[in-house]
Amino acid sequence: MDMSLSRRYHKYQRLVVLKMAAQDLSIQNFVAGDVEEQAQSQAVPRNKISPTYATTVPYKSPSLPRDILQYLPPNGNPFSLFGDPYALLYFLPVEYNVIRNSQYWLRGKEDDNNFTNHEIALLTFLAQHRVATRSQIQRAVFSSNDSDTKIKEFLRKCLRHGIIVAFKWVSPCESEKRLPHLYGLSPGGAKAAKIILPRTFIPRSFQFLPIDFVPGNAPSMTEYFTTAIANEFYCKLRELDRVVEWSSQEKYALPNGRDFRPHYSIKTIKDAQDFKYLWLEVIRPVKNWYSDCIERFQQIQLAFTSLSPDVRPELVILLVDDVSRIPDIAELAEHYMPDGKIRYTTDERLIQKKDSAIFYTYFEASGVKLTNIKFLTPEWNGMSASEYHKSFYNEDLLMDDADYDY
Repeated sequence: MDMSLSRRYHKYQRLVVLKMAAQDLSIQNFVAGDVEEQAQSQAVPRNKISPTYATTVPYKSPSLPRDILQYLPPNGNPFSLFGDPYALLYFLPVEYNVIRNSQYWLRGKEDDNNFTNHEIALLTFLAQHRVATRSQIQRAVFSSNDSDTKIKEFLRKCLRHGIIVAFKWVSPCESEKRLPHLYGLSPGGAKAAKIILPRTFIPRSFQFLPIDFVPGNAPSMTEYFTTAIANEFYCKLRELDRVVEWSSQEKYALPNGRDFRPHYSIKTIKDAQDFKYLWLEVIRPVKNWYSDCIERFQQIQLAFTSLSPDVRPELVILLVDDVSRIPDIAELAEHYMPDGKIRYTTDERLIQKKDSAIFYTYFEASGVKLTNIKFLTPEWNGMSASEYHKSFYNEDLLMDDADYDY
């Protein structure tokens, strides 16, 4: 062997021995094949946080995705109504020109200035909430006395006028459940909403045109599912008459130079002069959801420690797809968001109508427990949002054209 090669070889051997000694790995362990196990135990802490995966698949379709166990609820339940990560958007077929019909409708409304109260309420709701089911529109736009027939006919007219668009979704995860339609503004509907709400910014992503997508190229439904399930929370609070303000546009400057946007910033009222601020964060099981959740919680923690008390929320609501996922999320929250006061809710708790309890707590000793927030229950008697808004309008003062001093 060449002398230079021999020296390099022996030097390499000495380095290997030194490295093994530093790691407290003996020659016997090396021969026995335990090096890999010891190295892994040193590199990965025993208490490393990791998600819990399902072990069974509740679907029988032959075309199920191979990675489905990474996204199913840990207890093996099917995906929730708004929790399927494989769902793709499907526009319902239309036999009319949406653009032309909406332009004709809008010209007539502008000429006659005769927007109806329900049209104004629907355009406002969709301009602020992006998409909604018929049930959500019924609760947000109509009164409890309005019949299903009246609401369905109103939506049919709006569809024919081209100001809204209806869509559903398709998925390789078959479901025997009947799926609701989702409704969103057409470009013409968004233009009408801007006339009604001149100060409201309506993103392009809030506008829809029915397109027959090439198979496999339709958009994912995740964004729309996130909005739809958040709207269920909004409707629950609205039924309790506790929502003063609801926004997905709030932005807060953090010390790291980044802006933080809560998914939803909510101002609720407990009583006269007593407002409670909430942040709603929606967690959906999609690609990289666990690592994204960690980063999100770190940003929320930074917001808690840096924002002033007047803008810091009293409570963060974490909305997850299934109750069996709460322990994993709670572990992440405890580790990465320790200063936040947290309550949990799920798709199922928001959609069900039998029980007014929609929140959960989680503690390692007691597990997941249903709970209430007292002022967010039907029994609470403090000043309502309607009473608060009505207090602004004194008709005698508003109608009086009074003199004033310069």
